[in-house]
Amino acid sequence: MRNADLRGTEGASTTFAGANCILASFRGAVFIDCSFRGARLRHADFSGAVLRRVDFDGADLTDASFRGADVAGATFVSARVSGTDFAGCGVLAEQLEEVEP
Repeated sequence: MRNADLRGTEGASTTFAGANCILASFRGAVFIDCSFRGARLRHADFSGAVLRRVDFDGADLTDASFRGADVAGATFVSARVSGTDFAGCGVLAEQLEEVEP
């Protein structure tokens, strides 16, 4: 799924666990109760997406963008977030307590 264009996609209880989604665009997508656990999401774009209760645990989010996304209830345990843009998305400090730099 490298370079995949999934803008505006909607999914509930969908799994992308372990997927290679480097450079993928999820702009404006809606994912509820989904999993990206352990996925490779370097440079992925989640700008403006709704990502409620989404599991990003162990994912590589290096240089990804969550600008303006709704990440209520999302988890990022052991996720790599170096260079990740969380501007305007309302991510809570406690959601990022156990991330890797």
